[in-house]
Amino acid sequence: LSYLPGDALGIYPLNDAKAVEELLAASGLSRSEEVACPSSRPQEAGPQGQVSKMPLAEVLQRYYDIRSPKPDILGLLWESLPEKLRKQQAAAGTPSEAGQNGTHVVGNGVHVANGNATAAKASDRPSLQALLADESKQEAYFADRHVVDVLIDFKPAKLSTQQLLSVLRPLQPRLYSISSSPLENKTRVQATIAEVKYECLGKDRVGVCSTFVSDRIKVDDRVQVYIHKNPDFRLPEDRSKPIIMVGPGTGLAPFRSFIMQRLMESKEPCGQMVLYFGCRRSDQDYLYGEQLEGWAKQGAITLFTAFSRQQAEKVYVQQRLAESGELVWKLLHKQGGHFYVCGDAGSMAGAVEKQLLKIIESNLGGGAQAAQEYLDQLSKTGRYQRDVWY
Repeated sequence: LSYLPGDALGIYPLNDAKAVEELLAASGLSRSEEVACPSSRPQEAGPQGQVSKMPLAEVLQRYYDIRSPKPDILGLLWESLPEKLRKQQAAAGTPSEAGQNGTHVVGNGVHVANGNATAAKASDRPSLQALLADESKQEAYFADRHVVDVLIDFKPAKLSTQQLLSVLRPLQPRLYSISSSPLENKTRVQATIAEVKYECLGKDRVGVCSTFVSDRIKVDDRVQVYIHKNPDFRLPEDRSKPIIMVGPGTGLAPFRSFIMQRLMESKEPCGQMVLYFGCRRSDQDYLYGEQLEGWAKQGAITLFTAFSRQQAEKVYVQQRLAESGELVWKLLHKQGGHFYVCGDAGSMAGAVEKQLLKIIESNLGGGAQAAQEYLDQLSKTGRYQRDVWY
């Protein structure tokens, strides 16, 4: 595999075996039942083009997203209910309602004790019929639930093996910005991955791929990966051009690659490299902190940091950008620099662009429209590049 700074590493994860077993237990299906591997993964095809088969547990672990089901699961669950229960549900015509004696009615009309600490509250769990009748409720219902939660919610409704597989999406690879330079070691690649662990509906949840990497694979294990090319996020061809990089959190990854590439490709001086990095606290999540500080001391980079929770007033990268507006304008406008943003598209990237527009407007003149046109031109010529995600 070969890559350039700005590319991403694609990783095909495996689902957590514990999560697979929980799904099998809720579904009542046999883990050893032989099923066909999805045709979307041709490398698993058998001899003479035959589709190979594996035990259901292994197929669920390797090929299917067992978190976010297709909405079709609701209709199949409804159809699987005995006719008597469907009639009872239709006659009720209401979402789950609080019952008496410590029980509540779930979607299929079955009473369940409130003592289950992992179950969602009745008010959060509409009836199966209500969900089928109102698609707007489905989005809210599915937002916090994995496939196993849906199966538990609507017992005794039950799906066959083929029905279950038909409502599961393919398990997709995850992309992580590469944080190393190929000049460092052509046989290795580094990625900077934030481990995802949280609680939802009273249950512990984990990120499929982040914990696959952090907890479940061992040294010398073989993992299926590929290089995802990102031609729209590249260093300037002219290494004398300055680069301004804004990358809080794991958004730092490609910029570490950029910096290393420039420092290793030549001993000749390059354009100024300015990095804006942000995290919560310098003693908790200051990624590559010692290396960044070392580069800054050597004069290799100009470093601005924003530790949002380290003082009474929250500070973010866009504020550091505002404080150094004169430098940004000089490098961008007078020296033909390139401006990069990597990280969260939900709030950070927008806030950074808004501040960049303010810097341009205050120095360029001509008002907000002129500033926007200037930024649009930077984008068209490849001097304003973003690699952001939600």
